[in-house]
Formats: sequence, C-alpha cells, structure tokens
Amino acid sequence: MACYRHCFIEEAAFACDLDDLADDCAGFLRLTRFWLDEYPAQVFDLQYEALVADPEDAIRRMLDFCGLLFDPACLEPREAARDELDRLRRRLRGAGVPLE
Repeated sequence: MACYRHCFIEEAAFACDLDDLADDCAGFLRLTRFWLDEYPAQVFDLQYEALVADPEDAIRRMLDFCGLLFDPACLEPREAARDELDRLRRRLRGAGVPLE
C-alpha cells in the first residue's frame, strides 16, 4: 500500500504510519469513553452493525434521542441530497449564476 511507503501529507501522519493510526484510534476511544462516562444521558451510542441491520429502527431511535421527528427521507439520504442539490441548482440558475 503506497500510503504506508510514502507519506504524502505530513500533517496527517495517521494516514501513512500504522503506529500513529493506532495512537489516534486509542485517543478517539479514550475521548469517547470520557463522554459516555461523564454524560451518559446526553450521548447516543449507536453501533454501526445496528444501523446496517435495521436502518429505520436505528434512525428512529437516534432522532427520538435528539427530540426530532422521523422523516422517511432519512432512509434515502442520497435521494434527499440529490433533491436538495437540484433545488440549489434551480435557485442559482434563476439568479443567473453560471454553474459550468
């Protein structure tokens, strides 16, 4: 893997040094554990596997935790993003902004 033979971006050492990547992961886990320990009622813990296994249930639980209502568009993020991009393009064209 080229990224581990040649470090292309020194500021992102985790991207080209496995030891640095391991240190960053350990730091992330420590920080996550801190927030879960200090503020358990204010942190929603969602396992990726649960999201993949049953996206609607996971998304509904997450939105409920945040006090937000469920919208079926949450289950189709690519569609929702494309629709929003189409709306933005129409507004920009209407304002005479060249898009190409």
